[in-house]
Amino acid sequence: NLSWITYTILPDEDGPPVTSFVPPPPPGNIPIISGENKQMVKYGYALPDTITTGRNFEISLDIKPISKSEPMTSIIRLTKTALDEGHYYDRMPAIFFFPESTLVHVVMGRTGDHQAHINPAAELPLKQTSRVKVRLQGNYLTLSINGKEEARLNGFDGYSYPPVDNVTVWVGDQFYQSANAWLLGLNYTILRDESPVPTPAPLPKSTMMFSKPRATSKGYRLTKRFNTTRNFQLCFAITPYSRKPVWRSIMRFTNSDRNLKHYWDRMPAIFFKPGSTEIRAVMGNQADHDSYVESYSGLTLQMTSRVCVRLEGDLFTLSI
Repeated sequence: NLSWITYTILPDEDGPPVTSFVPPPPPGNIPIISGENKQMVKYGYALPDTITTGRNFEISLDIKPISKSEPMTSIIRLTKTALDEGHYYDRMPAIFFFPESTLVHVVMGRTGDHQAHINPAAELPLKQTSRVKVRLQGNYLTLSINGKEEARLNGFDGYSYPPVDNVTVWVGDQFYQSANAWLLGLNYTILRDESPVPTPAPLPKSTMMFSKPRATSKGYRLTKRFNTTRNFQLCFAITPYSRKPVWRSIMRFTNSDRNLKHYWDRMPAIFFKPGSTEIRAVMGNQADHDSYVESYSGLTLQMTSRVCVRLEGDLFTLSI
């Protein structure tokens, strides 16, 4: 029997600001600089028109470096902030040359790592035009130069920034010396958004899901619509009456019609282990959709126990 269930939404300090979310823009190309209107990279130069970015995108630039510079130099930066680094939307992406080099450095932030970056192996030739493409689609950020993929970074699925409006395009930002280079073309293409990413987190609150005792039963759905969040605490009171030699389901929060190994199958799902009243709580994550914690001992039969699972930051815990 379950006596009550409460679901408490905890502050989501690791998630994007809720106010920043906009509906996904339709796929399509946004020409920013055409070949007829080449642009010299200049310190602190923001283009007059802002754009709306997509979760999945490709940005391509035709660049002609003239000379190398001693410090790190800025080529372009797409941003919604007035900050350099370490925050949501600082670099989405930002593209640089390394010091004393024309080696491209691409930074594309994501949840958990606002400095995620990729670099090619070789420098761009001086006084020649090279086409540089940065593409984020699904799990992968890729960098291609003159049609050849030079670098790839995974780990974006579920962690990439959402679509954002009023994004400023800097051709030479205000934090670094500008690269001595011409841009002969700059295009931003919004790609189809197929990334399985959740909606923004609701505001912190606690919800009593029910407060009268009821028996668990196979296939019983308590509610069809319920907003979850990245950080939460789920507590319930349970009274076990017997042990059985099979896995027994206590409850499951899910946004899928599948059992396991997919996004949103178990968020969380809580079970009694076979032949026991020991608890296993499964909470999927980016790397392992069946990540779990277990109790050290079983619950006492015919005695009510309070059980809580809590996900906050990097830690998923079970307390009884």
